[in-house]
Amino acid sequence: MELLTVEHKDFTMIVECTKFDGIWNKAKGNVGEDKLYSTYSWSEGVVSVKRTMDADHETDIEQGVSAPATFFDNMDYPIWIEFNDYVNDAQFGSILQNDNDRFSFRRHILAGVVNYKNEIGRSEIQIIYKVGKEIRTFRFGFEVLSTKLDYHEHWRVIVEDIEREYRMLSLDYMRRTFHGFSPDQNGEHPDIVWWSVFEGEQQKFIKACKSIIDRPRHRLHGEEVYLRADKLKQTPHNIENRLAENRREPAYLYRVEQQIQSNDTQENRFLKFALHQISKRYEKLRQRIEAIRTASDTMKATMLATSETLKRLQHHPFFRTIGRFKGMSQESMVLQKATGYSLVYRTWNLLRRSLLPE
Repeated sequence: MELLTVEHKDFTMIVECTKFDGIWNKAKGNVGEDKLYSTYSWSEGVVSVKRTMDADHETDIEQGVSAPATFFDNMDYPIWIEFNDYVNDAQFGSILQNDNDRFSFRRHILAGVVNYKNEIGRSEIQIIYKVGKEIRTFRFGFEVLSTKLDYHEHWRVIVEDIEREYRMLSLDYMRRTFHGFSPDQNGEHPDIVWWSVFEGEQQKFIKACKSIIDRPRHRLHGEEVYLRADKLKQTPHNIENRLAENRREPAYLYRVEQQIQSNDTQENRFLKFALHQISKRYEKLRQRIEAIRTASDTMKATMLATSETLKRLQHHPFFRTIGRFKGMSQESMVLQKATGYSLVYRTWNLLRRSLLPE
């Protein structure tokens, strides 16, 4: 039966499940129908999201508002995405190559099956498609529930119990629905954990850097210059007498102080420093994930594109006039509150603690 219909300006996505009634009734008997809910989220372009309850009843889904769950563990969910005629290519965007291999694109339809096995938690469907030469990405988030336990009440307790026994393993467990990778020999997989949890923060960091480069804050500082009388925009009081004395000498140069706009501020120096630090660490992370056999080609391509974007930003002409960051002599209100700068500062603080050490 059809469970979920997403109407998007570029496509219609339908999620089905042939044995859903049996699964719903099983979960209802184990944990109660009032616990079988999920919150849904999606990126731009969505016209409507509808959840089919039975043959004669469907309900509209609002973003971020609890609604009947769709996805449960150990169930096959066929997914059909029918694109408009102007879409010339599409692919499933999982970070696991095995998931992507289950989908194929033909005659404007992308179709495949997802099954979350025993993995519960927050997950998402990512679709990557082309309109002309433009690549567009759509994300649809939801929760995968268990048919045997109350996900919303018991899940956090389970994670806390795991954390007490095994450092970092709860983070891996928390995001199993996103990646499904096994920990390394030390019981950790910090690179994969980072990608699952902090990918969105990395994109916010890049967006904030771009916004500052486009509209940076600057300061005025005095600079001594020598100008002829006809080049003076205004006449300073201290050279009025000399102007009178040398009025018959048009080539005479007067020493004056001009106010020059400069981008070489403490905050812009910090931006240059933060961008260099995060770019360096991100590239190390990308190289580590590149070596993971089960990481999908889509994931690797996305990370490569992000790394190249960071490198391009580092070499932007804007930074040629920006000096070396030597720390802040006092707290900067610009970094705390100014548009763009505050977001760079916040995401830098988060990412530098999350990415691999230098």
